[in-house]
Amino acid sequence: MSKQIKINDEHKYISSLISRGEHQHLDFKQEIDDARKIARAMAAFANAHGGTLLIGVKDNGSICGIRTEEEMYMLQAAAEYYAKPKIPYTIKWWQVGGKNILEAIVAESKTKPHYVQNEKGKWTVYVRVNDQNLVAEPIWIHLIKVIQQKKFKNIHIKANEQKILALFKKNEELSFDYIERLSFLPHKIVKDVVTRLVLVHILDFRLHTRGTLFRIRNTDEYLRIMNQKSFE
Repeated sequence: MSKQIKINDEHKYISSLISRGEHQHLDFKQEIDDARKIARAMAAFANAHGGTLLIGVKDNGSICGIRTEEEMYMLQAAAEYYAKPKIPYTIKWWQVGGKNILEAIVAESKTKPHYVQNEKGKWTVYVRVNDQNLVAEPIWIHLIKVIQQKKFKNIHIKANEQKILALFKKNEELSFDYIERLSFLPHKIVKDVVTRLVLVHILDFRLHTRGTLFRIRNTDEYLRIMNQKSFE
């Protein structure tokens, strides 16, 4: 699943990465002492927009270096044994000040969501948000799966769609739980309506520390819908 690139002596690239600190697309790891934890980080990148793991770098950005072969095998176990589907990645070895650093590059996956198995055998979905690996909500997982199926259909605007869309007149973003509470609609109806609105690109969504957030994606279509006088 991995592609290995030969060891490099230059360190300008690594120094440049470290100087930016951890963020949406970069995570520092001092070492790989638990394949499951590394699997979470790799899956989080794959489920989001991709990213890079720098192994052999402490959280404060100082370089500590790692063992070479053992870390590579642990990384492979994380991507292939503790994750499903398996996570493709590319590795590069770097030498900075005589210390080895492993760079693991994970692209945004075309087969997400990727699940990771924890110590109790439970499979969980993680997503990278800023510099954190968050547990994905069921609605986020559901939407990703539906989008991957690429079965887009036209939507007929009715009372429930109107009710949910009207909530965005005074709110730029709303969490799924908040949409449920404000609309007073059953969970299944809210889930179905929101899914349809996402599929036809009227709503957009993102994972946040506050949950799965929704906002208007197509303003023109939204205004056209809200200006209709009657709904079936």
